Amino acid sequence: MTGRRRPRRRSEHPVRLGKWLVGAVAAAVVAVPVTKLLTGDSRPAAGSRPAAASLVHIRTSIEYQSGDHWIVPESPVGGAEVDHPPYASDCTPEQVRRKVAWFRGLGAVPAGRYWLRLEVVNDSPYTLTIESIALASFERLPPLRGRSLVLCSEGSGDVGSQYVGLRLTARPPTFTFYDDTYQPTAPFTFAPARNAPVVTYVVMSASGSPLEPPDPHRYRWTMRLRYSLGGHAYSRLIDDEGESFDITDFA
Repeated sequence: MTGRRRPRRRSEHPVRLGKWLVGAVAAAVVAVPVTKLLTGDSRPAAGSRPAAASLVHIRTSIEYQSGDHWIVPESPVGGAEVDHPPYASDCTPEQVRRKVAWFRGLGAVPAGRYWLRLEVVNDSPYTLTIESIALASFERLPPLRGRSLVLCSEGSGDVGSQYVGLRLTARPPTFTFYDDTYQPTAPFTFAPARNAPVVTYVVMSASGSPLEPPDPHRYRWTMRLRYSLGGHAYSRLIDDEGESFDITDFA
C-alpha cells in the first residue's frame, strides 16, 4: 500500500457528482470512521414515495489520517493539558479516537485537508441516480492561530479509484473530479446497483497552490447531495453531525 499522492487541482464549476467508487476502499490503520446515517433535511418532491425514500441509506465518516495536523487555539496553548496529549504514537483506532476527542475538547481545528467518506446504498425497488453535490453553506473566516500538533506518526493513506476534490480557497469554491491516477475527469450521473454500496472520498482542501501568494483562512461549510429515486427528486444535507465542517489553513 502506498501513501496518497496529491492530486493536481483545476478550477472548474461542478454540475454533477459522477463515477462513484464501487465497493470497499483499502484504509490506513489510523482511519477512524465515525459513521452516522444522515437523517436531516431530506426534501422529496410532491407525490414521492416516502417508504421507498427511507430505504436509501446515505452515511458519512470523517477519515482521520496519521499525519493530520490540528491547530490548538491560542487561549489554551502552553497549559499542562496541551503539553500532555493522549498517547497515540501507535495510531491504533482507539488512540486516534481519544486524541481527536481531546483536540475537539480544546477547540482545536484540523489544518490543511479534510477527508470525508461518503457511502450511498439503495435498498428500494426503484432506480436511484446521483445527480449532484454542491455547497449548501459556506463561510470564509480568519485562520485559527495557535500551536500545530500532529495527530500521530506518519503512515500510509487510503487508496481508491475515484476522488472528488473540494478546493475551498477558490473564489467561488470548486469541486473537481479525479480518476485512480489523480487526473481530472468529467463528472456524470450514475445509478448505483440495488443493495450494493457505492463509496467515494471527498477531499476538502484549505491550502492554496504553492504558486499562489499565501492567503490563509478558516472555512466552515456544509454540502447538499441531490439524487432522484423512481423519477422523484430528493436532496440531503451533508454536515458534521449537525454542525458545519470546520478546517483552517496554517496561519
